[in-house]
Amino acid sequence: MYCIITWLAKATLLLQLQRTFAPIKSGAVYIAIQVLLWSNLAFYLASFFVLVFECVPQERIWNPLITTGHCIKTGSLLIAMGVINVVSDLMILILPIWAIFHLHMSMKLKLGISAIFATGLLAFACSICRLVYTVPPLHSDDASYLFAPVGLWS
Repeated sequence: MYCIITWLAKATLLLQLQRTFAPIKSGAVYIAIQVLLWSNLAFYLASFFVLVFECVPQERIWNPLITTGHCIKTGSLLIAMGVINVVSDLMILILPIWAIFHLHMSMKLKLGISAIFATGLLAFACSICRLVYTVPPLHSDDASYLFAPVGLWS
């Protein structure tokens, strides 16, 4: 469910930014929003299917005693998801600030509005922490215990 929920959260933010900064559906801001929206959808949809079908038979995901079938290693996918989260959160943070600085208003007002949008730094920091905490469980025998902080930062 992580992939679907993460994409829906990012899509909600991006569509709100589109409604605010690109209502006529043209220009660089609109194109940047569309690229982020659809590239995130493609990545998270592919990640969802990889995680759902990581083992054949699927019961082998939660039952290591099953010896038939096979599983793929999802460690690099988890790292890739962390990196994509960090990059897309940074882009979602920069996008409204970039749009604000192209508006015709005083610099004081631009800085004030940008400070409000800069609260997105929290999401960016959480993405970085999630990525940092994703690495140790990949090299451990007790990954379920070590993945708890990853879930907290997600």
